[in-house]
Amino acid sequence: IDVNHTLVYYDHRTDGSKKGCYFNVNTPKTPTGKRKVPMLSFVKEAIIMEKERQELLDLHCIATIDGYTDFIFINRFGNPQHQGTLNKAIRRIIRDCNDEQFLKNEIPKCCFRILAAIH
Repeated sequence: IDVNHTLVYYDHRTDGSKKGCYFNVNTPKTPTGKRKVPMLSFVKEAIIMEKERQELLDLHCIATIDGYTDFIFINRFGNPQHQGTLNKAIRRIIRDCNDEQFLKNEIPKCCFRILAAIH
């Protein structure tokens, strides 16, 4: 796994060279920007589980971006996950966690005076 690159998504371009949405890979500008980061065991397990899930569903990465391919986190069409899709998933997780907490616990009474004191 190469973590010395970031995948960037662009919604549109102003010049005519690329139309619509596209991804590109940004590499570190200097050698000191390259890092070797130890992988935690639960991260490794999650990546293995994702690869196994993709094999079960016969999913394969079909994208090549700036010469890179075989991305781990792909959508059902075999393309890298889109930032907007991930943001929506995160918002749903937060919403569901908040809903669960509100059902478990009474919402504390709040008024402007309390909010002003916090600020």
